[in-house]
Amino acid sequence: MANYKKHESTGAKLGAGLGVVLNLISQGAKRKSDPSYRFDFGELLAAGFGGAGLGAVTGVLPDILEPARHLSIPEQSEPPIPPKVSHQSDESEPPFFSGKFSGENRRLVAKTEHVIGFGD
Repeated sequence: MANYKKHESTGAKLGAGLGVVLNLISQGAKRKSDPSYRFDFGELLAAGFGGAGLGAVTGVLPDILEPARHLSIPEQSEPPIPPKVSHQSDESEPPFFSGKFSGENRRLVAKTEHVIGFGD
């Protein structure tokens, strides 16, 4: 759970802010419909704390349901051995790798040499 605390605090802050804003809107609507309504700070405080609790729980749900697992990479005792490179022509290799040119490849190489300036 690498980011558990960060998710918890961020969720709590966002939840508290959202709870307070929604409560202010709700009490403003009540005040509009009833001019004698007095603003209730206890209700505002309860909405803030309730939103913080709900936001904290919601923020850590991804960490609880699917925790991050850090895979450790095993250390290598020796450097890897490079593959052996053979310079011998193998008949099973395509012409590009074997050094042999078919007619089409020969024309392409000649055309390339001419464009670059080697064939003049």
